[in-house]
Amino acid sequence: MWLLDKKGAQGKKQETLLTISILSLAAVLSFATRLFSVLRFESVIHEFDPYFNYRTTKYLSENGFYDFHNWFDDRAWYPLGRIIGGTIYPGLMLTSVFLFRVAQFLHIDIDIRNVCVFLAPLFSSFTTLITYMLTKEIFDKGAGLMAAAFVAIVPGYISRSVAGSYDNEGIAIFCMLLTYYTWIKAVKTGTVRWGTLTALAYFYMVSSWGGYVFLINLIPLHVLTLIVTGRFSHRIYVAYSTLYCVGTILSMQVAFVGFQPVQSSEHMLALGVFGLCQILAFVDYLKSKLSPADFRALWTFALSTLGALFALGLILLSFSGKVAPWTGRFYALLDPSYAKNHIPIIASVSEHQPTAWSSFFFDLHVLTMLLPAGLYLCFKDPSDSKFFLALYGATAVYFAGVMGANQSETKNAGGAAFAALSIAILSVYTMHCTWVTSEAYSSPSIVLSARAHDGSRIIFDDFREAYGWLKSNTPEDARIMSWWDYGYQITAMANRTVLVDNNTWNNTHISRVGQAMASGEEKALEIMRELDVDYVLVIFGGLTGYSSDDINKFLWMVRIGGSTEKGKHIHESDYYSPTGEFRVDKEGAPALLNCLMYKMCYYRFGKVHTEGGKPPGWDRRRPLLGRNGFKVLTSFSLLNRRYSIWQRASKASRINRNPSRSISCPVLLGVFTSDMIFVILVSWLSIFVYTKFPSLSSNAPGWMSIFVGLRGVSTVVLLPDLITSTVLQNWGPAETDWGGPVESLLSSEKKQDEFDQKKMDLEVYLQRMESRIASMAPVGHTADVLEVQLREQKGLHAELHQFKAQIESFQQLTQRLITAHQHEDTSRYKKAAEYINQHYLRLDACIINRGKLLHSALSSLQNFDRSLDKFLAWLSEVESVVENLEGESESRRGAHQLKEIQADIERQASTHAALRSSNLALLGTLSTEDALMVQLRGDEMERRWQALKTRTADLRNRLEHNADYWNSVLLSLRELTEWVIRKDAELGLAARQDDHRAFRQQLEDKRPLVESNLRSARQFVLGDPSGELARNLRRELVKLSDKWNALIDKSDKLAQKFEQNSMKLKQLTLSLDEACAAVSRLERATLSWSGPRSAAEARELLNNLRALEQQLPPLQRSLEDARLQAGSLGGALPPNLGGQLEDCAARCRALHAAIRERREVLTSSSQG
Repeated sequence: MWLLDKKGAQGKKQETLLTISILSLAAVLSFATRLFSVLRFESVIHEFDPYFNYRTTKYLSENGFYDFHNWFDDRAWYPLGRIIGGTIYPGLMLTSVFLFRVAQFLHIDIDIRNVCVFLAPLFSSFTTLITYMLTKEIFDKGAGLMAAAFVAIVPGYISRSVAGSYDNEGIAIFCMLLTYYTWIKAVKTGTVRWGTLTALAYFYMVSSWGGYVFLINLIPLHVLTLIVTGRFSHRIYVAYSTLYCVGTILSMQVAFVGFQPVQSSEHMLALGVFGLCQILAFVDYLKSKLSPADFRALWTFALSTLGALFALGLILLSFSGKVAPWTGRFYALLDPSYAKNHIPIIASVSEHQPTAWSSFFFDLHVLTMLLPAGLYLCFKDPSDSKFFLALYGATAVYFAGVMGANQSETKNAGGAAFAALSIAILSVYTMHCTWVTSEAYSSPSIVLSARAHDGSRIIFDDFREAYGWLKSNTPEDARIMSWWDYGYQITAMANRTVLVDNNTWNNTHISRVGQAMASGEEKALEIMRELDVDYVLVIFGGLTGYSSDDINKFLWMVRIGGSTEKGKHIHESDYYSPTGEFRVDKEGAPALLNCLMYKMCYYRFGKVHTEGGKPPGWDRRRPLLGRNGFKVLTSFSLLNRRYSIWQRASKASRINRNPSRSISCPVLLGVFTSDMIFVILVSWLSIFVYTKFPSLSSNAPGWMSIFVGLRGVSTVVLLPDLITSTVLQNWGPAETDWGGPVESLLSSEKKQDEFDQKKMDLEVYLQRMESRIASMAPVGHTADVLEVQLREQKGLHAELHQFKAQIESFQQLTQRLITAHQHEDTSRYKKAAEYINQHYLRLDACIINRGKLLHSALSSLQNFDRSLDKFLAWLSEVESVVENLEGESESRRGAHQLKEIQADIERQASTHAALRSSNLALLGTLSTEDALMVQLRGDEMERRWQALKTRTADLRNRLEHNADYWNSVLLSLRELTEWVIRKDAELGLAARQDDHRAFRQQLEDKRPLVESNLRSARQFVLGDPSGELARNLRRELVKLSDKWNALIDKSDKLAQKFEQNSMKLKQLTLSLDEACAAVSRLERATLSWSGPRSAAEARELLNNLRALEQQLPPLQRSLEDARLQAGSLGGALPPNLGGQLEDCAARCRALHAAIRERREVLTSSSQG
């Protein structure tokens, strides 16, 4: 950047070449750095939503926009379906198909899938260029190049634009920055053209991403900021009005948006700012047309009336539903806790989770430290565009986290050191960005990888294998139930119907799926029969340690499942252990251990050795030992269903829908390594065993199963069965209830050992808590100390309250021991339980009492602060009134107000005394450092109180009647009026422009005196005083104001007339000069005339004469136009121009006569 600031010897050409080179390099780097995943894996679509986008793009390219817009997808949200065209933002798909058509036109052989894969890297290059343009427009070219280089490799942007990340953000970031750039240009120029371009860029943004709501709130916020700071101008008015009108109409053409821009609350800020702009423009117009008094009266009436009508209209529209309330996602943006408390489906989406502060540094690195510096530069030299940039930076940080060239020689060393430091920082930034891009953001979730012990990379392609199995081995109309995360991928890759997908538009439907996953098998089967399910897919990562499996997401299934009316039987607390933990081992909650999801994931997992040195069933994702030995509804009767894997079974074979028969269920597919070859081998082996030993399946329960533990993860495939024997006939309740009661699991000795251990643990914890309470500092005396102590107290209380579950568990264990030893001495158990309980209650009461003391102290301090602030505010108000009275012109009104002020001061004397006493008492309890601020505020109050009393006393002594002064003002007004009347008469005699200039100078010299007297008179009559003096002043004020304004207007019109005459004179002079030049040219031509020597020569000269004669008519018309212009000037025509006009006309006539005479001579010679 310093290379560009210090321009080289070659000048601007080298600078332009260097700029183009840096931008080209940044754009190429931006594209190339996003290709890690393609080089490491292959050209593949990433994650979940991109698969839906790819599927819709492919449909658009094959069927056209009309069919795409009217497409009803019956493979999603069974049995509801989904209208695709009206429920998506089509900008991404249209852009891809447009580029695909361009490639076809250029005969570039490329598949639409590869267009989708490389679209985001391509647009990241465009983003680099538009970032340069935007920053250059706000700051300078150097800052633009730095911004382009930074944004090219910043991980936060790369995470949404790597190759294969075919999502809306891939193009929406470019659209957003393009809109910002055009908006800054519109603000700077104030033209309709740039405002319309901003609207078009905004339309592209609306069609591409739902985040346009941020943009259409940020721009009105910018305009509102400019209004509040007094920077509103005609440029802002034109730019915003054009953007809002055109942009709103265009945005409503997107089917998914519809009438939201004029109906939803998210868009009301834009509408309100637009209305405010119109009001401000109209107010400026009224100010120029009305007197101050008339304008003030009209403004007061209009403001109150329009405000009431606007509020009433908004209330009526809101209650009638015409203006929709904020959506749940918008509430979650403003209040991060809203979604979790009210709409769990929103909170379950990772993009809606609040951003951890560590993620800011991970994704932005050094840019997090440059943000404050950037905000400082924006406010150091503020402008309209820099205000916008500051607002953009501040709002972006919040929503993500719910000099010169002439330097002296003495600075060379410092500049070199700064350059070295900058290079070091940028090098670290580049290495960080490259590492993050390669390791964190270039791994598609559809293909997983890990490192072996020797450092080599292991690829897990189990997702695509599982979807491929579904596509090859299930009927085309099969309905798959899975959690909504996998809906788009199943539809796109397996081409099968799903119940829910990533659109998450129907919370009730998703809740029903969550209820099935979180319920017991009988209830789950009932729900799946209701939903007409054929197959169930679950994801389990217990063998590989995959962190995003369904067990990890299970609590969200519970929360969403219990958020609707049909899910009232599901409570999140039932899935926690008695100690309040979410455990999957034998200590887990019974509701968790018996639910469908758990049994599908952990069935026979206890027989798998997952890690060396760990027992079988060790869960590598959750370092616990999964529960072993439970019986799920399974069977070894695989032999009986040899066709069910490969052939289509009837409805009855896939789901037994007869309630009188045994409990059977859809196919349950738990995926991570779906090695189908192994499954086929096991299936054929089972068929062989069944044919040889059919008795093996006689007592089997109602499901079949294959458990496969292969390379890296486990696969559970449960196949349908037609066995009619009921589950309860094969497995009784004693077997299905895992473990039985606690008494059957633990011996009496073990329970006593557990009692002693828990008692010791509780005593240690309570004693440690008591020590912490005793070591707490005394109640503070300042607000910051009290707030810290309150937070400490609340944290301690919450910790103790959380420990209450351990106390209750101990009490329950005590009761069981007392019941088990009721014929023995149980006083030891009773005393221990009573001691623990009393100790807990004593600590709880102690913490509560301390909280009350802290709240009381803080409340007293806050009351004192509020009273002091209120008293200081009253002092400020009275000081302002006294200051106005000191410059008051009308003594009687001033004396009356001063009397009221002094009475108010006497009433506030008691308040002052009480505050002074409280302040002194507070100072006595504080240390020297803490008392400094309190003492300063008390001193300020005392100083201003005494100064106010002194000023009012002086004002009362000084305030007297000053009629002499106002009489002199009245006399001055009359004299000025007479002077204006005389000047009005003189203005009529100013016939020349020079005279008018001298006259105008006299008016300008007199203007300060006139305006000063008018201002003084208006100040006097402002309060509508009575009396003859007031009436005379008011009359002379109106008279002088009218005469003065009329004289100024008359002078302006005369000046305009002189200006017009001057323009006419210039035009006339130009015309005359051209005419005279033409006449002179023709006259010079006549000087070369000579007599012809022969008839042939006479004929040739005659032809030349005719050509010369043809130039006369245009010359005569030009002279005629000049004569008309001279006539319009009248008496303002200077004598020299009149003489020149007549001379030119006479020369033209003489020339005409000479040509006529010459023609006669040549004619006669040619005939002779």
